[in-house]
Amino acid sequence: MKPNFVSDVITLYGAPMSLWSGKARAYLRKQGIAFNEVMPGHASYRENISPQTKRGIVPVVQLQDGSILQDTLVIIDHFEQSKESRFSVYPETPQQRLSALVLDLFGSEGLLKVAMHYRWNFPDHNEEFILHEFGSSVMPWAPRFVQRWLGQKVAAKFSGYVEPLGINSQSIPAIEAWYEELLGQLNAHFKQHDFLLGSCPSIGDY
Repeated sequence: MKPNFVSDVITLYGAPMSLWSGKARAYLRKQGIAFNEVMPGHASYRENISPQTKRGIVPVVQLQDGSILQDTLVIIDHFEQSKESRFSVYPETPQQRLSALVLDLFGSEGLLKVAMHYRWNFPDHNEEFILHEFGSSVMPWAPRFVQRWLGQKVAAKFSGYVEPLGINSQSIPAIEAWYEELLGQLNAHFKQHDFLLGSCPSIGDY
């Protein structure tokens, strides 16, 4: 279904605190694909996007003809296949292609525990920022105290994923030690290379 919507450029419905919005945003920027970014609290999301996705989710890309793409890899693969990208993020050689896909899976799923631990388990540092970001994404026009109240409601839901992900007092020391080791390895790598597999970003970099 395509709603009655036409635009000169694509629209990225995303949010600053959304990990996967960041992945889609980085891809579009690096590929030089023009887009407008709109918060999911905007009326156009409710009118054009929610009826099709049936749930509140980001990122979503709305193309110029009004059709939508949901899921970061679906978004990336659309532009890869349509040849609108400046270069392919999927390397040609089998070994590099497999490496890029493994790194993509590792970054998107393997680092999820790390991301959720550092987001939710340091309220003294993060809470005010988190509540504002979640609240403003829902109602960007609302007063700050309303955004904070909304942020508390949204945060209560998402912070509940920490324990089911296996982030607890037993696993946290290992999560932190492993992440610090990874950062050291990445720092050493990026002293010599621009990207994970050399001089051009792959799907793994996003």
